[in-house]
Amino acid sequence: VMNLVAVERKRVRDVCLPWANVVAVRVDQALKEVEALVVNSRHTRIPVYAGLPSEPPEILGLINTKEFIALRANGGADWKAIVRPMV
Repeated sequence: VMNLVAVERKRVRDVCLPWANVVAVRVDQALKEVEALVVNSRHTRIPVYAGLPSEPPEILGLINTKEFIALRANGGADWKAIVRPMV
């Protein structure tokens, strides 16, 4: 309950990152680029988006990095198959 009270006093900018600082992958990125990002980012979930850099991104879903690592360990290459849709 105490955390709820603390949340009520926060502004959106206090808890959200600017998009420029978000670690994310474009839906058209190559497997090796996505793999490098997953390994180096140290995040557990990475957003997947479509769109041009000059436009607001269209968030398509998330990659769970553990699922990605398991996919690669089993020889899988279709990383888009493990993108979980955003609700």
